[in-house]
Amino acid sequence: TTQDVVNILTTVLQGGTNQWTPNVNAIYTVIFRGDFSFVTPQGSWLNNWCSFHGSFKLVSRSILAKSISGFIIKYVVIGDPSSAVAADGRRCEPMPAPTANQNLGGDSIAYHYANNIAKVITNPFSTSWYFNSNNFDATSACDLITVPNGGEFGFNSNVRVGAKFFYLPFIWMPGYGCALYNATFDQPTEEPSLLTATPSLLPSESPSLVPSAVAVHSPFNLPTPEVVVIDPSVEPTFNPTLSLDVSYHGGPLMVGRINLYNVYVGMLDPLLKTLVDAFATNIGASSWYNVFTEYYQINSDTGVYTFLSKSGVTFNSSVSVRTTDRGTTMTDSTVQSILLTIFKTAKLPMDFNGIYNVIFRGDFIAKSPSKTSWPISWCSYHSTFTSTTFPLGKTIKYAVMGDPSTSLLSSVVICEPIHDRITANNQIGADSIVNYYAKEMSSIMTNPYGTGWYASKNGNHYDTGVMCGGNYGNSYTNSNDNSNILLGTFPFYIQRNWYPGVGCIMG
Repeated sequence: TTQDVVNILTTVLQGGTNQWTPNVNAIYTVIFRGDFSFVTPQGSWLNNWCSFHGSFKLVSRSILAKSISGFIIKYVVIGDPSSAVAADGRRCEPMPAPTANQNLGGDSIAYHYANNIAKVITNPFSTSWYFNSNNFDATSACDLITVPNGGEFGFNSNVRVGAKFFYLPFIWMPGYGCALYNATFDQPTEEPSLLTATPSLLPSESPSLVPSAVAVHSPFNLPTPEVVVIDPSVEPTFNPTLSLDVSYHGGPLMVGRINLYNVYVGMLDPLLKTLVDAFATNIGASSWYNVFTEYYQINSDTGVYTFLSKSGVTFNSSVSVRTTDRGTTMTDSTVQSILLTIFKTAKLPMDFNGIYNVIFRGDFIAKSPSKTSWPISWCSYHSTFTSTTFPLGKTIKYAVMGDPSTSLLSSVVICEPIHDRITANNQIGADSIVNYYAKEMSSIMTNPYGTGWYASKNGNHYDTGVMCGGNYGNSYTNSNDNSNILLGTFPFYIQRNWYPGVGCIMG
């Protein structure tokens, strides 16, 4: 019984010869023979469960061990299906024979071992990471995921650990879905392995869930992001003063590391790409970006403030998309299709904490979500769309802007921050684009889902990027090149940033 497990661990954890000193940051895994009769309040082994995890408060049995009383001990319990009576063990074998190491007991136990370790690490006391429905843990929604065609490595395996192969459960990766691995923990270079859910020989305790349809419940209890479109046609034409200030409206921001991606659509000047990529590479280390560290989100359950990170923006990579140029029609649906194609062909990862900046040739016929035309009605806009395929319900954030140097319209000057002077790098396209790049990045980071930081006036919401539109300051870093910020080795001229309670400042 469960009490027997507690008694065994209590005996082992008294310290001394051949025993362990209790460790509150340890996980103790108890593995028993399959011909035992093991009954818990949830039912019996094989019939109702294959493994489980729990915790108990350690009570000392000796005077010498009184100092360890009160420790919370976390444990996992797993049975050996190879020694089960009759054919009942098949219910706890996650893979068909032959198993990865041709050891039915060890291979099955390894699967349930990994399954429970993931759950204990991410939700040890049922108050951390779990799914809203029935408090399912990090691997519960992935229990129906299997590796097609017998496993990537043969003998029904999907992971190599040291010199051995194993068949291990998928784990829910927040922002992605069920994943078998994260290629590089610090900075993934490819999309995780997201496989199709298929029925498998798994215990009856496994929830009948479609993994892509389950939303992860983080400890921050933030509202579910909604699809929002910031229509540039309703942005104010005035420059607000402190009589209009932004305020926080309770929703999530883009906290943590944010990856910037540049998507160049059509034949664009190589120097333009170099300059825009250089801007994206260096903006995160600038005093201009440091203004964002004053913005925060609030955990509605705990009241904890989480501020945007001082090192929160990293330029990841860029990709070029060739199209027929002059006269190409480009709508918001076109933008989304381009991004989905890039994800499917693995040119860029599908990054739910990324910002995709889509930059197109100025001789395109470009329409905003409200069908208004560039550059007559707008110079840039940002929006989101939600994946309707696996992983379902995840939101992609993107910005759209054009190259005014290749426009066919004289009205393009409205999208050039400097009309009558040589631009910072003498490249009208790039020098104009980086200004709107900065503007949209500001708005997306502080108000990604329409519930973060914004100002309200006459029923309209104005993001932080809009608040300083057209406000560049009265002086230049270098009057010879008309710049107001130096990033790396390149000068740029960009709008200032909104500091809550103060107004537009450069850093």
